[in-house]
Amino acid sequence: MPKLAPHPILRQRNTHRLTRHKTSCLDRADCIKDGSLNTLGSITRLKIKLDSSITLSEQGGLRYLHFGTEWVQGAMNIKSPNSIALNYARQMMAWLLFREDAAHIVHLGLGTGSLTKFCLAHLPQSRIDVVDISAKVIEVAHNSFCVPRNNPQLTIYQDDAKAFVQKRLDERAPLVDILQIDLYDAQARAPIHGGTEFYSACARYLKTNAWLTINLFGRHGSYQPNIDALYDAFPTLLLFPQLPEGNIIALASLQKDFFWNDALCLVRAKILKTDYELNLLPYINGVQVLTR
Repeated sequence: MPKLAPHPILRQRNTHRLTRHKTSCLDRADCIKDGSLNTLGSITRLKIKLDSSITLSEQGGLRYLHFGTEWVQGAMNIKSPNSIALNYARQMMAWLLFREDAAHIVHLGLGTGSLTKFCLAHLPQSRIDVVDISAKVIEVAHNSFCVPRNNPQLTIYQDDAKAFVQKRLDERAPLVDILQIDLYDAQARAPIHGGTEFYSACARYLKTNAWLTINLFGRHGSYQPNIDALYDAFPTLLLFPQLPEGNIIALASLQKDFFWNDALCLVRAKILKTDYELNLLPYINGVQVLTR
């Protein structure tokens, strides 16, 4: 494929100095609801160190997840836990521009569960599987980010994402409609899984009319190899415009000769803003389409 100019990447920095506080998801939500947070006065930032590898912080009504470093791994609006707090995660839901009938959605990487909670709230007909390698992250998501426990609609697996996809292929499990990938370690520099082998496996795990969405970092050396590998596995890529933080969200499809129509997508984006409180309107005109 033709090489693309590297995009500036996507890092959400969180460098404020914070005070220690013990909390849980429901306790903090109740505090917000009854207004008792006003008693904090000028104290608007909190830091909760759960262990050496996981830290939470709060600022401006948002709760952030860190893997022991300053890099933000996800966020939650404390007053609205099922909404999507970060712009890059909103872009990862852009597959809703093309379909709303996804019966089976798989999330590789849980983090704060933003995508998972949004899908549970807005897509009751969808079955959602989530894969995360860390038992600690899964427990923190339950206790501090309002992610539900397993239920008839939701199953969370503690597993390596690449191994999970391969096992599903080996078992000849049913193919999925949507695959969303957000896999980063504590340094938040590059996806922990990538390359032609991984993306080809992902492509085989999808139905022909399915979509894959992935969060990439453009200024890191892994960006171009990831784009090349995705384009080897998928005939259509949509690259959303970089965000001020640098995030680049790519959508990939097995559909050949895909046609992007700005006008139709703007109409759909207006519907999504009204029906889902998902605002993709600022990004529609800047989408780059690659097809082969």
